[in-house]
Amino acid sequence: MKLTQITQQGRLLYFNQSADSISIYENDHYRWLMFDQVFQSLMLKSHPQKLILPHQYILMLPLVFFRPKKVCEFGLGGGNIGRFLTTLSKQINFTSVEKSSQVIECFNEFFNPQQSVTQLINNDAENALFDKRLRNADWYIYDIYQHNNEATNAQLLKSKLLSKAITDDTWLSLNLPDPTEPELVYLIEQLRPVFTEHKMVFFKVPRFLNVIIHFVPKNLFIEQDHLPQLTPCQHSYLPNYLFDRGANYWSAMNVTA
Repeated sequence: MKLTQITQQGRLLYFNQSADSISIYENDHYRWLMFDQVFQSLMLKSHPQKLILPHQYILMLPLVFFRPKKVCEFGLGGGNIGRFLTTLSKQINFTSVEKSSQVIECFNEFFNPQQSVTQLINNDAENALFDKRLRNADWYIYDIYQHNNEATNAQLLKSKLLSKAITDDTWLSLNLPDPTEPELVYLIEQLRPVFTEHKMVFFKVPRFLNVIIHFVPKNLFIEQDHLPQLTPCQHSYLPNYLFDRGANYWSAMNVTA
C-alpha cells in the first residue's frame, strides 16, 4: 500500500493549529487525519468500518485467539479500531480514551458516520486508569500519538502504568509508530520484567515504520507436541477470511510461551 497514491488530490476539510496541528483531508474515496503533518488515520468512505492500514490488522490479531467482551483503547485518532470492533459484534463493549477534546470533536464530525462509537472519555491515560469504568477490561490497546520530542521513557512510563490495570488474563497491545532500534531494545528490556505473566510478541509492520507489541496472557497457551502453543478461538468474532489470514500470519511467527 502506497499512501501517496491513495491520498492523491486531497481536499482540506479541517485545520486546527493546536498542539497537535490537526488537519483532515479527503478525496473521492478516502478521508484521513494528520497530526503535525504526520499521517495518522485513514477511512474508506464507502465502508467506514473497514481497516485499511497494515498495522491495524496486526493490532487486531488477538481476535484470532479470544473473544473479548470489554475493550479499552488509549488514543482515539480517526477511530478506525472502534468502528471496526463495534461493527464486528454488538457483544463488544468498547471505550476509547482521548486526551484532546479537539480530536474527539473531529472524530464526531468527520469519522463517525455510522454513530457506532459512543463511549468516549476525554482524559489522559494516566488519570483515566483510575476510572472504574475502565477497570477489568479483557483487552487494552495503547495507540497514542507521540510527538517527535517525546522520549521513549514517556512511552515506558505509560506502559508501566497500564501494567497496574491489567490482570494475568488481560491482553495488552501497543502500537509504536516509529521506534529506533535502541529505543525498541530499551523498551523491551524494561517491560519484560513488568509483565511476567505475559508472553511478549512483537511485529515489525512490512513497508511501514510501526512496531506492534502484544503482551499475551500465558494461560492462553496450551501444551501441544511438547511446546506451549496458542490455540485459535473456535468462536471468533472475525469473519472466516480474516480469521484464516490472522491465524496463518501468527503461526508463521512460530510463537511459543
